[in-house]
Amino acid sequence: PAPDTFNRMKKKIENTEEFKKGDIKLFNIAIDNNNSKQKFYYYKHHTISSLLPSDSKSKFYKSRELASKSKKNDFEKVLEVQTKKIDDFCKELNINHIDILKIDVQGTEDRVLEGCKELLSRQKIKLIRIELILGFAYKKNLAFYDIEKTLTPFGYKLILIENGGNLISYSNYQTDLIYVRNDIEEKI
Repeated sequence: PAPDTFNRMKKKIENTEEFKKGDIKLFNIAIDNNNSKQKFYYYKHHTISSLLPSDSKSKFYKSRELASKSKKNDFEKVLEVQTKKIDDFCKELNINHIDILKIDVQGTEDRVLEGCKELLSRQKIKLIRIELILGFAYKKNLAFYDIEKTLTPFGYKLILIENGGNLISYSNYQTDLIYVRNDIEEKI
């Protein structure tokens, strides 16, 4: 949702055939569990930007700050961005189902899932790929339970955990999880 990142992405694809035909649509919003204006913590090392503030005392934060070669006041900015729930976004665009939902939102994956409970309850999402960061990167830390408590009651099964490292060597453990609907898991 950061304007400069969005504009860079738009510039890269606006001359592609897919974009010209309307097969690719861009939306300058953040996905969350509500529709509102929220603070977005934007970092010079933009891949760590999030609706959650980073823990500035963590090795994660300090290593990214050093890698960006920024001054303290230039490394982090707080922007106001529009957020939207996936359920509402899909209704507005008349999207009835999602084949693959990839969630990589730097620590608010549980909130994104809360914002699509209607689609989940009707089993309208086939496969969900979630980046889960375990460790000390953000002021709020997620656990497997935060994901499982939403997906399990709706009949989604964990079928893959990607090896992502360890907390001893790195400041966080980052891994991808893949969940599928129960009917798909039974066919595997």
